[in-house]
Amino acid sequence: MKSLKRISAMVMSSVLALSAMPLTAVSAEDTPAAEEVKTQIVFDGTKITGSGEGVTVEGSKVTITHSGSYEFSGTLDDGQIVVNIPDEKADAETVKLYFKGMKLTGKTAAPVYVINAENTSINLVENTENFLADGAFYDETATGTSAVIYAKDDITIKGEGSLRVDAAYNYGMFCNNDIKITGGTLKFKVEGTPADTSATAEKRGDAIRAKKSVTVKGGKTDINAEGDGLKSTKGDVIFSDGEAEIKAGNDAVQAETSLQIAGGKLKANGDRGLTCQNGKISISGGSVCATATDNNPANVEATQTVVMFHLTEEVPKDNVISLEQRSASSAVMTTPEGGTATGYASSQTGILNFNPDKKFSYLLLSDAEIKSGEKYYLSIGEKDAKIGDADSFTVAETISSFDNVKPDLAAAAVTFKKGDVNGDQNVTISDAVLLARITAEDATLVLTNGETDRADVDGSGLIDADDLTLLLRTLAGLVKE
Repeated sequence: MKSLKRISAMVMSSVLALSAMPLTAVSAEDTPAAEEVKTQIVFDGTKITGSGEGVTVEGSKVTITHSGSYEFSGTLDDGQIVVNIPDEKADAETVKLYFKGMKLTGKTAAPVYVINAENTSINLVENTENFLADGAFYDETATGTSAVIYAKDDITIKGEGSLRVDAAYNYGMFCNNDIKITGGTLKFKVEGTPADTSATAEKRGDAIRAKKSVTVKGGKTDINAEGDGLKSTKGDVIFSDGEAEIKAGNDAVQAETSLQIAGGKLKANGDRGLTCQNGKISISGGSVCATATDNNPANVEATQTVVMFHLTEEVPKDNVISLEQRSASSAVMTTPEGGTATGYASSQTGILNFNPDKKFSYLLLSDAEIKSGEKYYLSIGEKDAKIGDADSFTVAETISSFDNVKPDLAAAAVTFKKGDVNGDQNVTISDAVLLARITAEDATLVLTNGETDRADVDGSGLIDADDLTLLLRTLAGLVKE
């Protein structure tokens, strides 16, 4: 054990050294032009430095009062960025907030609070990692906020960098008007547990929530939410491009007036996958994989083929779902004696393949490669599911629904030990080395879905240094498997 501890310490030291290395140098093209950035604001633990036209700094709060471009970097332990344009009609230009390696925690109010502005954009600078988090339950009556990013006017997230949002007590992102996501790599981890645990307390577990509309037209969004994943309470939700992967305790995606999917890739796993309260779910493009434990939606209209399945029993999470076509053709083969014989060679074409993050009984699939009149095979957990008594099914209409779908749960996913990153049924130092390479973002590493799922050792929905710490503690015998 002492030897193991020494090895674990060596791995941890290597990872810490890797994490301490500077990021790849940022070129001039990665940042806004010098004349565009009016003010550079630097966070330093508990204080803020930076001044200029339209900027007021008061303690640990910086307030933007004029449109323009503002760059933020550094770490602030407890503070707030406020956007408050006195007259948005006279000053109707966009307020551009550039996040360039910024870490901001708001312990008593929203880290980002847009009070008044015609438009506000959060621009994630390429090759930078940015972080926002709450630290306590916000009293909305006193602070006017109930989210990590709280906007009373339109807000857009764009850029080529990354942003992680951790919301322990509140919504991840809330807007009274319209939310747009056009770029960036976004990760939302939302628990939304109120400090008041009474039965009447509001649980703010939604990740991205707007009163009017939510539009995803670029970027890569990863959501792990106790409540709803992506939601509009009074308007539309629109997917036209980009990628979104959502795990939600309630609805993965919920719209009020219409849910439109026209492009991009959407993986939606929730108690309900896709819902629209008072309108239609329209699918005209993109690649969609949605699972639910409650029900498949009945209000779907489509110009692209949609296939829905009702399973005879609930399937545990992490049973890979595949939709494929198979064919057999004649071929001349060599016999063991060295002669030849005519036989048949089989081939298969994968259409969709994904690993659901939650258990499910209902499944909705849509992709441009699914064609009416053609035969397909559905496999769950690497075993073909029976469609009634048949091994395959034929898509007859644009929207096809199949009941009595029987998964073969004898092949259910293996339950791996905590920390078994490489999936060999043992937790060893090789798992720690692999996880260290993952957290260090080793560009030469090629991963499978299973490895990335098992790398989330603490089950937070994110792969980070916390997972490596827990694995090393497990190896050292400080944590039971």
